[in-house]
Amino acid sequence: MVLFVAGIGLSLWALAATAPRLLAHLNLATAQPYIEMVNRGEMLSPDERTILVEASRAALDWAPLAEPHLNLGALYVAELAREEDPVTRRIIASEAANELEAGLALRPLYSYGWMRLAVARSVLLGQEGKAVDALRSSLLTGPLAYDLMVPRLELGRVLLPSLTPADLDLLRQQTMRLYHAHNDTLRLYAVRMERLDWVSFLLGHDPKAQTAFLKEFVRE
Repeated sequence: MVLFVAGIGLSLWALAATAPRLLAHLNLATAQPYIEMVNRGEMLSPDERTILVEASRAALDWAPLAEPHLNLGALYVAELAREEDPVTRRIIASEAANELEAGLALRPLYSYGWMRLAVARSVLLGQEGKAVDALRSSLLTGPLAYDLMVPRLELGRVLLPSLTPADLDLLRQQTMRLYHAHNDTLRLYAVRMERLDWVSFLLGHDPKAQTAFLKEFVRE
């Protein structure tokens, strides 16, 4: 009888210990379809946005998970890209940075989160150095993340005055990965966004690659 009661006690303790995380993940499941829409670049309706925000906040009420913070950060960075007013952009960027910093403290190897944090910090006045730190972390934690490669080059161009020689080396490595594995993507970036000089500069440490790129991939 004593063992039976003890067993019930342990079961109740285990349930009490795991219930908060379970409830947090149930709220995350509610938010999942909408964060997937955000990640695909789709705009949420007001109702969909409300569900994503409220479900993420509710998840945090139950457990200190990284995902709700990262989801909110992704949402705010997506909204940042569509906002034109400078003051509003800085407000959104600050909210995004706060959420992403909290999420990355719990999930420090998430390269997409670091890239979003770099974007948010690049909008905030006086945070260029912190933006470079986040960009560097994104490059180091996910150097092969194809869909981040061109955005990294573009943000690196914006942050060029704050980059260290080591940061430039990381961007050059990223450029060489694009050159060898996805050269059409690199060509489109250089031509459509008029970044030929920037790409040529990044390829400059390899004169052979630089010459071949200029000759073969960029033609009038």
